[in-house]
Amino acid sequence: MRDTRNLTVPPTVWRETAGFLSRVQKCPTSAANGLASARAEVQLSSSWFGPLAALLAAPVYRCSVMARAGKRSPASRPWSATKIIASMAEGQDQAAILLRDGRQIIARGAVRARQPAFSITKMFVAVACLRSAARGLLDLDDDAGRWSPVVPPDLPLRQLLGHTSGLADYPSTRAYQMALAADPAKPWPLEEILAVTVAQPRSVRGTVRYSNAGYWMVGAVLERASGAALADVLAAEVFRPADMAHTAYPDASTSLTPDGYSTLWAGPAGAVWSTAHDLDKFLAALLGGTLLTASGLAAMQEATPIRPHPPWPAPGYGLGLMTDDVLHSIGHGGNGPGYQTAAFARCDRHRSAVVLAPASAPQDAVGHAVAWLTSGEDVNQETE
Repeated sequence: MRDTRNLTVPPTVWRETAGFLSRVQKCPTSAANGLASARAEVQLSSSWFGPLAALLAAPVYRCSVMARAGKRSPASRPWSATKIIASMAEGQDQAAILLRDGRQIIARGAVRARQPAFSITKMFVAVACLRSAARGLLDLDDDAGRWSPVVPPDLPLRQLLGHTSGLADYPSTRAYQMALAADPAKPWPLEEILAVTVAQPRSVRGTVRYSNAGYWMVGAVLERASGAALADVLAAEVFRPADMAHTAYPDASTSLTPDGYSTLWAGPAGAVWSTAHDLDKFLAALLGGTLLTASGLAAMQEATPIRPHPPWPAPGYGLGLMTDDVLHSIGHGGNGPGYQTAAFARCDRHRSAVVLAPASAPQDAVGHAVAWLTSGEDVNQETE
């Protein structure tokens, strides 16, 4: 691993977190007001990264999930599968939860229904890059700018995938927020995403600063290197090899949520739609050698350490991958308008957890996934 970097959260962030949480509690997401709540969430919380978000970057808009993480972490309690499912699914008809322990499964909810995966998408993009690099189509240390004229120079792919390039992010900008509020079904193209991103100051390279914009750039490189659209690249490199028949990078006609939000606003950083069943397959394929060689998986897991924060005792960020050296876990969380998502597994392949739930669920998807990974309970029934 690279040298540990101690990231601090400014006091203003903590104050804004408390204020935002109180506002969110007064305006829960529902079918009737989901879009209004989603707009508020985009303005202040577009990390889509679960409880680790506040440690990855200081901006205030990354605080909603961190605020929920202020509760006692589920990972600190011996939660059973039954309690986890009951807590996440209570009053949430759309929640899909799939917990695996070896060959045994507990599944509840619509585990085969397609929902936005949001930042879980980053794992797919990283795998596609690693597979392309293994075939010599590109090099992870390539300057992304040499592949696409719209991408700024001096941005290695490896740094973009690991959020260590120093790039800022776009969801906190006023221009982005106004555009999203004006027409949530009409997402920005790459050029507009990059324009608002590069206009902001960059931070020091080598430390983790969560930047969705970096993944837009990587998506552009994959398209140029392969000569195919990103939807086709991900299908060929990830979804078909992992037998993920109900997972896809959407087009304009398949990207809309019931509230009229297009996940293409998240682009290569979070636009994919999937199912809990398919995400379970992905975790198995990733750790089982179907998608990457042992060296490719090791490269993906090489992480930049981040200061511990519940529910993570030793967190880091690899290439499109959230890791923890104490929990021996890998995966990714996601958060976007109307939804929260989590897909994590233990590195020994013994246990995995996938949670897709409405943003209005009272509990945190990432925290509950981690609770299952660290639970001592044995699954003694198989229902799917």
